[in-house]
Amino acid sequence: MKAFIPFIIVKTLALIGFASLSYMVAAPAQAITFMGNTASAPPWNRPDEGNPPNSLSAVTAVPYQVQAFFVDTTGDYNFLSTAPAYDNYTFLYENSFSAGSPLTNVIIGNNDLPNSSDSNYYSGFNGVNLTAGTQYLFVNTGLTNAAFGAYSTSITGVGNVTLGNVTDVPWETDSLPVVGSTVLFGAGMWGKRKFAQKKIGIKNA
Repeated sequence: MKAFIPFIIVKTLALIGFASLSYMVAAPAQAITFMGNTASAPPWNRPDEGNPPNSLSAVTAVPYQVQAFFVDTTGDYNFLSTAPAYDNYTFLYENSFSAGSPLTNVIIGNNDLPNSSDSNYYSGFNGVNLTAGTQYLFVNTGLTNAAFGAYSTSITGVGNVTLGNVTDVPWETDSLPVVGSTVLFGAGMWGKRKFAQKKIGIKNA
């Protein structure tokens, strides 16, 4: 005996699935901010700034902190790190980071960005093309060995940013609601078709 699904339930399932799918596809990307403090952090011989950097600085014991992250959409992203009490420096790495090999996998490095004539220091870069699912690592450090302290970093772009640990392998969690909604939408449409076939007397084996 074939199960009979009332048309109103079939229609509701299809509409809910489609609305949920549309919302997830159209959901705007969110900026993310993380904070830290490089005081008492381990030291490294940081690179000079560049796109990409190709030389190491003469300062060899600058405190640093590294933050891993992933993006869910390929495209351009902007980075801004603010330090209230020291001249900060920032770097972006792809796939992996090693303080013992500072030029390996480095994408870009920056010392100063134009500021708004306040007392803060700014470092970062704009329009960096990132690939969804790839691990990136953002390094906050200083200009000199004595340049360390608190900082705040923001990342904005075409997609959502997920912070992680250096060894994390991302599962595309943002895709799960989309997959679920697609399945739900498909089930609703299948049920609607079966109901229509039953209504006009079409029988399937």
